[in-house]
Amino acid sequence: MKKMIHVTLMLLMAVMSFKADARFLPVPKKIIKKEVIRKLFPLDRHFFIKGPDLIVQTIHPFQFINGTGQTEIKVTIKNIGNLKAGASYVRIIDPSTFQSTGAPYNDVSYVPALNPGQSFQATLHLPYWIFNPDAALNVEADYKNTVKEKNENNNTKSFFRLG
Repeated sequence: MKKMIHVTLMLLMAVMSFKADARFLPVPKKIIKKEVIRKLFPLDRHFFIKGPDLIVQTIHPFQFINGTGQTEIKVTIKNIGNLKAGASYVRIIDPSTFQSTGAPYNDVSYVPALNPGQSFQATLHLPYWIFNPDAALNVEADYKNTVKEKNENNNTKSFFRLG
């Protein structure tokens, strides 16, 4: 495997040296090698960074509980990172229904620490049937930002359905 990578790098360096200048001037091998390595293994790729990474994997079908008058929403939070994620909180917001304070209705649930690849199903509630007439929900994993993740931009998932 190591030999194959070495041969591939050598071939790429040879090709790049011909493309480096229209007059086919030799380019120092050190520069070519660094450029080849950067193209093959860019540093901005998330799989090179170690850390936890929490996502909202699934917003499950929800149900209305007659006895309480609430909608029960189950969501699955998953750690897709390569290190353990500490405990956090998940929040659900209904951006289309507002409380008397003017804030949208929401609920928060605790999520325990998750090992890499592990998931947890949290249960959240909103105090009404969410189809009024349509349903719109936003769910955010680690909404308090207590877990330092390798990607902080993939923590939300939205749901919308006509009633």
